[in-house]
Amino acid sequence: MSPAGRPLLSSSLLLSDTGAVSPTLPYLAREFPDVSHASIQSFITMPALAGIVATLAAGALATRVGKRRLVLIGILLIIIGGTSPLLLIPTGSFTLLMTARLIVGVGVGLLQPLTASLIADFFYGRERSTMLGWLSSMVSAGNVLYSLLVAALMVLGWQAAFFVYLAAFVIFALIWRFVPEPVREQTTTPVARTGGPLPWGPSPQHC
Repeated sequence: MSPAGRPLLSSSLLLSDTGAVSPTLPYLAREFPDVSHASIQSFITMPALAGIVATLAAGALATRVGKRRLVLIGILLIIIGGTSPLLLIPTGSFTLLMTARLIVGVGVGLLQPLTASLIADFFYGRERSTMLGWLSSMVSAGNVLYSLLVAALMVLGWQAAFFVYLAAFVIFALIWRFVPEPVREQTTTPVARTGGPLPWGPSPQHC
């Protein structure tokens, strides 16, 4: 397996972490008694909407920023947005709390298409199919892993559940160390003697 394989698979664990802190909802309802039940529930659901927008924008952003760099940015957004409630809950501002959750959703939304895209860049044939299969399995494994971690952290207090997002630092370090930026393929367009491109020449490819 390529050195990039395990870090990329580990990054897929983060795709299931938006709902990891759902056990904190009853405590949030008590902390914010003036906030409606629907708004409290949106603490878990709103990141998914932000993720959809980020997923749609990820392709265009990757061509400008680079896939690896954008994945690292996505992981940082998950860490920042995921741990921010530790500081924001005492402020009593549910709006700021929801802003932090939207940041988490954007981070996950960036990772979702780019993890699979990077696997397609570094693996070929049967190995690529195997890696993509493992990718789906790792998302399911992430659900179990995060549930166990959150349960263990909440023994220390319900707000401690948000420390679970610090685990993403390990994945950030692995991606930084072992996953290079994919090389963009460049195609030379045949040029006629007059200096213009031949009509049958291949069009430039953009990755």
